[in-house]
Amino acid sequence: MHDRPLAIGGVCLNFEDPKVSQLIGTAFAVTARIALTAFHCVGDKDTGRVAHEKLQIWFYDRFVKAKVADSAHALDIAILELEEDLHDGIDPVSLVTRAETQADFISIGWPSSRAFRAHFFTISGSVVNPNSIIFEGVPAIQLHCVQSSTLPLQGYSGAPLLVPTSNGTHAAAGVIRWNPPLTDNPELAAGGTLYASPISELLREKPLLDISATDTVAEQRRAGYCICYAKADAGIARWLGSFLEGRGLLVKARYNYLRAGDNYIKAITEAHTAHPDIIVLVSERTMSCDSPSHQAEVRLLQRRQNIARIIPIRIMPVDLPDFLHDLEPLDLYDVDGEERKKILLAQALDPASPEPSPTYPFDRLDSQKSIGLSLSRLPRVTLDSTGMIEGGP
Repeated sequence: MHDRPLAIGGVCLNFEDPKVSQLIGTAFAVTARIALTAFHCVGDKDTGRVAHEKLQIWFYDRFVKAKVADSAHALDIAILELEEDLHDGIDPVSLVTRAETQADFISIGWPSSRAFRAHFFTISGSVVNPNSIIFEGVPAIQLHCVQSSTLPLQGYSGAPLLVPTSNGTHAAAGVIRWNPPLTDNPELAAGGTLYASPISELLREKPLLDISATDTVAEQRRAGYCICYAKADAGIARWLGSFLEGRGLLVKARYNYLRAGDNYIKAITEAHTAHPDIIVLVSERTMSCDSPSHQAEVRLLQRRQNIARIIPIRIMPVDLPDFLHDLEPLDLYDVDGEERKKILLAQALDPASPEPSPTYPFDRLDSQKSIGLSLSRLPRVTLDSTGMIEGGP
């Protein structure tokens, strides 16, 4: 963890009379006197022409004057020189030259949609492809952002892409630059997709730039899922967890992370944050289970905060609860035979090669009729023949 706030501020182009209400982008200091932002915040990234040589940056409680000193405009990065050293209350952002596929990220910025005008906003998600290419062969880091498909992020340009490092802190692997807009709502990101310009490419293009970076990042995150289940359905939850773990996926379910005496709301929230794809086992006990931890998890799911997708799996022939009514379930209760269940679930993850799975607890099902199975809400994960994950969550 960082002991002090990171020097991440909002960009104001009104140099003579700056106001917090006029912030149009984000910048972050990487030394006491050098900061980075998106070039399109200060000029034309296609031509490299600087339109605003002088600007001011709002660092939490004060403005700091800066000027454009250099640029890598093809990468959409402007290099800023601060007129004075950072004040003692904030630290420069460390840099890292790589990001791992499926690594978690956060980004602190100053979008126009932030709830509190004088304060930053934080988004989160995962790295989809650290070696992506956009536009005319420009290197980029492709990201999936949990918030960007529902929240306008204008003003986030220039924010740092912060990934975990091996010492428990975060460092910037890139500079947020662009999101492909939704056709019918261009303020939002299509598919929750963001792109960042890699710090490694900036340092390659500007080898004399007086900043340093490490290449040590935290261990790569594996894809995984949370499983929400009523206490009486714990046997099926464990079976499903074993099934997913056997295919290289991480599983967070209350049976494997919650212990007596734990703050269960905090533990469940952390689990959902780590794996925002949630599988809900639906039975007649889903809404009637009196377990406080189960009730708390259902309430969190009803709010759908920090959740990418909810995947209902019906294990009894019951109607979906109200909070799942808009989702299409996978009906597991009405598939006849152990092997058929294994094959259908395996095909949903890897159509080419279903593998053995633990023995299914048939005694927990109320029906074994053989009718159709809906697969449209299953996790978007593919597996190669070794069971290793290809792509992202």
